[in-house]
Amino acid sequence: RTMRVTLALAAVFGTVSAVVDDLTVLTVARALTGACMAAVVPTGLVYVGDAVPFAVRQRTLTDLNAASALGITAATGLGGVLAAAVSWRVAFLVPALAAGVLVLLLPRLPEPPAPATPPAGLVAVVRSRWGVLVLLLALVEGAALLGLLTYLAPALESEGVSSAKAGGVVALYGIGLLLASRVVKRRAGRTSAPVFLGFGAAGLAVAYALVALTRDAVVVGLAALVLGAAWASMHSTMQAWATEAVPGARAATVSLFAGALFVGSGAATAALAPLAGDLRWAPLFAVGVLLAVVFGAGAVTGRRLYGRGLVATTGPVP
Repeated sequence: RTMRVTLALAAVFGTVSAVVDDLTVLTVARALTGACMAAVVPTGLVYVGDAVPFAVRQRTLTDLNAASALGITAATGLGGVLAAAVSWRVAFLVPALAAGVLVLLLPRLPEPPAPATPPAGLVAVVRSRWGVLVLLLALVEGAALLGLLTYLAPALESEGVSSAKAGGVVALYGIGLLLASRVVKRRAGRTSAPVFLGFGAAGLAVAYALVALTRDAVVVGLAALVLGAAWASMHSTMQAWATEAVPGARAATVSLFAGALFVGSGAATAALAPLAGDLRWAPLFAVGVLLAVVFGAGAVTGRRLYGRGLVATTGPVP
């Protein structure tokens, strides 16, 4: 029900975005659309957490990320082309229509079993050291990947690359995510969570180091592929952790996790805007390298300690 209502509202606000001419109204409509979609994302994760056992949950979350990759690839690759060939309004109208279709399809999903006890709220999350750690890592992860990813296309365009071509190059991120997700799904259960997190953080650092050195379209395309693979490796691992970090407060933890991810993304995008405005791409993407290192160190160490605690209390955990 949560997803149906918020998607219906997203369809309305998205349609408003596509038809208005006033910049203030457009800004408000986009903010409301984003708020609705921000409710859909954690609800989907909670659904997976409620419906899928922990031992195989990362595989399902990997499929969810792969589906997201297809959406990201289509939006990034086609958005610029449609805006240039038809109208910028189409870029807002298409996802609004997609949200409306999903409203009609979602009733086919069965509700997961109700919990035996009422779920805990936000207070339980902030009182848990693991809950706080997961939220802090989500902030850094959002800043490191989503915040910096925003600037790949503008960096290319500053070198004279057209908007359509820049969008196509950055869309390789989705391809990298989709391909790597297949590997992650096969390895889930046989490879430890810290290894997935470490590989993801290393991929982020390498990708941003490449773009800091040169904005050549081929290099940026390679970096986008690596960023997608890094996201597939680390984000499904973080999502699985978020669904179990605070027992009894899954919905609250996942909601805060998604919120922290987006806050980190927005904060990084805003903080780095002056560097982008001055076309200082080398220091901008060097910040991405630093954020990747910070995330990798914190995530790998924290997940190892968390895993040891689970083994000590419940026995072997995938």
